[in-house]
Amino acid sequence: PTTSNVNFTAATTNANMVISQLNSSGQMNISASATANALFDVSGWFTASTLYASPSGGGTTCSQTSPCSLSQALSNASSDSGSVTIYLESTSAATCSSASVCKFVGNYTLSSGAKPISIIIEPYGAVSSSSDVVLNGNSAGTVFTDSASSTAVTLEDMEITGGSATDGGGIYNAGTVNVTDSTISGNTATFNGGGIYNAGTVNVTDSTISGNTAINNGSGIYDNFGAVTVTDSTISGNSAGTDGGGIYNYGGGSYNKIAVNVIDSTISGNAATTNGGGIYNAGTVNVTDSTISGNSADTDGGGIYDNSGAVNVTDSTISGNTATTDGGGIYNAGTVNMAGSILDNTGGNCYSGVTDEGYNLSSDATCGFSSSSTSKSSVSNLDLGTLGNNGGPTETVAITSSSAAAFAITNPVVTINGTTVDLCGGSTTSSENTYNGANLSQDQRGVSRPATSCSAGAYQYN
Repeated sequence: PTTSNVNFTAATTNANMVISQLNSSGQMNISASATANALFDVSGWFTASTLYASPSGGGTTCSQTSPCSLSQALSNASSDSGSVTIYLESTSAATCSSASVCKFVGNYTLSSGAKPISIIIEPYGAVSSSSDVVLNGNSAGTVFTDSASSTAVTLEDMEITGGSATDGGGIYNAGTVNVTDSTISGNTATFNGGGIYNAGTVNVTDSTISGNTAINNGSGIYDNFGAVTVTDSTISGNSAGTDGGGIYNYGGGSYNKIAVNVIDSTISGNAATTNGGGIYNAGTVNVTDSTISGNSADTDGGGIYDNSGAVNVTDSTISGNTATTDGGGIYNAGTVNMAGSILDNTGGNCYSGVTDEGYNLSSDATCGFSSSSTSKSSVSNLDLGTLGNNGGPTETVAITSSSAAAFAITNPVVTINGTTVDLCGGSTTSSENTYNGANLSQDQRGVSRPATSCSAGAYQYN
């Protein structure tokens, strides 16, 4: 359709609406009668379009045999009202075999007036790795900007690098962006969000965000009143000049509405000059089945710095993080709820304690676990390994049979922040086996947890 006019005739409460396909003017005429149970058949309204782009493409039709530039493809896609797939090819109908033939240099923008329901940008044909297709910003601005609030954009199987901007070196998002099987690395923000600056919705899946820099905050991801979900992904080696080496979550006063969800993922080796080496939170952050390891803060909160926000940590491992002043693991100036998790860090595992929801293990006494709790303080035999490849899509910290964490959770149904949860994921009530979108019946690697007695932390010992 080319217009969005909708005319209603004889509108009636609980009406049965009979809808015909749009006419040539893009108008839809709806008639109504006083019967209930409306049935809408909208098949055939929208079409799926396919466009092709290559690094040397100069056409305007963006066909497979006459590809256009990526900028032209985005321009063409913006006027489409259906779903659009943009295939990236090296030349006419040729797959991207390496970055040398599929390097797209430029700064790409989906405008705020774009109409499509969705746009998928992915390689044409199979690629061996995400580095075979590269979007390079050439240090001249943000690599990819999504300003279209009504269009969901998926970036798949590619590397996003070389971006340099005030906010959002790699990606600046004010709409919805899904990053899948991709790498975001080597980008810079002179203010916030070296890898990603988000003011909308971002979903990162099976991807890596590494080696990005922000002069101010959030070198990996900066979330500004948006929503972020990171699943089966790694955020590592990012560096912030102030706060939030890996993730900076800014939620203002609406803490319970603004959420960053970290699921089955690893946040490691990030650094903040001030606070929050791994995560800096001023909203709501949920960390489930995940590992936060080897991050550093020159002041407070090597792993997590919670600044008057809310953090929920479940079935996760927080280890090997450092802070020069306080809270090598967690610096809490808000609310931190924790269950089924491990803490072993330098500079104190916790500053100002946490809310103990059960079955946590700490190598020191800084987290304030009660002696009558199922949680334990000053545990000497955590026997944690180093961060490494232990199977699964992300690196984890393994435990052995001699670890106190190996068989720690024996009565797994607990209450976390008012929600009943089975830490081993074996409940007959299915809703208790998921928490904040994570499947608790498996550890971070995808290994099944025994239903009645399982390991604390992100790694299940079997």
